[in-house]
Amino acid sequence: MKDKSAVFRLWLIAVCVVSIAACGDDHLQDEVHALRAELDDTRQVVQRLQAQHQVPEYRFILFNVSDQIQEKTFQPILISRAELNVEGGETAPAPLYLDVELKVELPENGPVLTSRQIFYVNEGQAKVHMEHILPEHGLKLEELSVSLTPLNWYRGERISTDQVQVDPNPR
Repeated sequence: MKDKSAVFRLWLIAVCVVSIAACGDDHLQDEVHALRAELDDTRQVVQRLQAQHQVPEYRFILFNVSDQIQEKTFQPILISRAELNVEGGETAPAPLYLDVELKVELPENGPVLTSRQIFYVNEGQAKVHMEHILPEHGLKLEELSVSLTPLNWYRGERISTDQVQVDPNPR
């Protein structure tokens, strides 16, 4: 009887151990599934962050650039206009804001006048219109060096000079 009791006890212990192991295995499987789901979520977040960090290579094309001087009674004003297209990259972020600089160099080593303005680019296009007060009357466009230059876009991304193209037509 002792042998039967020992066998029964051994069998009962084995059943309990197998039951505990089976329950523990289900618990472990649940933990493994939860950890895999968390790892997948983390991978997706990393991919989104990497995609946001990648800066597309846009080209900024200025065309129909025109300048004119309006002689007003108390101050002459230089008016510079252009149209702008943004090309490249898969898609332009909506909205795209562009920081443009108007730079005017006066004749005979005169001062350099600059002003900056932010423009909204919709569907890759914008109209640029900037004005700057000139320090003296009687200046001619031929005497001035005038340039419109996109400097930064959207989140402060710097625009390199090789990303900017100006229409080859003279001003």
